This record gives sequence, structure tokens and C-alpha cells, in this order.
Amino acid sequence: MVLEMHNWNQLKISILKTVKKNPVITANDLAKALGITTASVQMALIRYARQGLVSRTKRPSGYRKAPFLYGLITRGNNRLAHLEKD
Repeated sequence: MVLEMHNWNQLKISILKTVKKNPVITANDLAKALGITTASVQMALIRYARQGLVSRTKRPSGYRKAPFLYGLITRGNNRLAHLEKD
């Protein structure tokens, strides 16, 4: 799936849906699943973590390429439901 980068709500829906289906996922795996760049996914995930939509957990040392794992939390699930309703 290739997303148009100007549609931020569609990007948010796609990321949150994919994280929901994969409760613990890296930015690299998420980018591959969505067909967009890892950098785009990383920036979005950082924003969503700050907004309280996803959890961001540091992996044990030795995982330099994908140091964080992401998961959907309650607020993110609620936001996804709201976005899908619109």
C-alpha cells in the first residue's frame, strides 16, 4: 500500500490500524508493511507517542537498527475508531 503523504489522517489511520494488528512492531517493519519510508513512519510514531496514541518501548541493547517497539494503547484505539467513523 503506497500512501499519499499529504493525507495525514489516512496516514494516521493506516499506521494505527497496522499497529493494532501487530501489537508489538518496529518502525522498520511498519514501513515495510505500508510501503512508505522508515523515516516517515519514525516521525509519525514519535508524534503519536507524544500524543499518547502508541506506546514506545526501548528494546534491549544490540538492536541499533530498530531500537524501539511500538504498540497501540487505549487512547490510540479510541482515536482510530473516531477517525474511521469520519
